[in-house]
Amino acid sequence: MRLHTNIRQVPKHKSETEQFQRIRREACNQSFSNFVSDEKAKKLTDEYVSLQQAEANLTTSFVPKLSKALPPKKVARYLQIENKIRAVIKYDLASTVPLVQ
Repeated sequence: MRLHTNIRQVPKHKSETEQFQRIRREACNQSFSNFVSDEKAKKLTDEYVSLQQAEANLTTSFVPKLSKALPPKKVARYLQIENKIRAVIKYDLASTVPLVQ
């Protein structure tokens, strides 16, 4: 069975790109860095939790598919590399978005 290395990244990349673009737009909005209402903060929190849950669900559903195509060490390495890439993306996002005031 041949595994295409970009199978998993496609759905995650789409949701991450949407999240990244929306958060950057919000951060560029002057009022975001100065004031965020409780309603807006709740909405941002709910969206964040939803995206994190979707990411966890995708990982959970994909590991069995990876395990059928790859040896255990390669599955672990694949997940480690993906995690490192995601950490860099999240770091970049965190460094550009101001904290909610």
